[in-house]
Amino acid sequence: MATATDTDIKEIKDILTNIQAQIVDLKLSVGKIEATLQTQGPSIQKIPDLAEKVGELKNWKQIGLT
Repeated sequence: MATATDTDIKEIKDILTNIQAQIVDLKLSVGKIEATLQTQGPSIQKIPDLAEKVGELKNWKQIGLT
């Protein structure tokens, strides 16, 4: 088994530093996505109600034509 040299250890540390920076970036991106979803949450919850109202409107429109 070969012994680790100082350059190998430094290379591994550099790789770990880059990975940590990428993890931080990913956490920030996930935070932004979560914030967007939370702001859109109330609107998304209204979709079934709106669909029901549109269905009722279609029914009334058909009754009015007949």
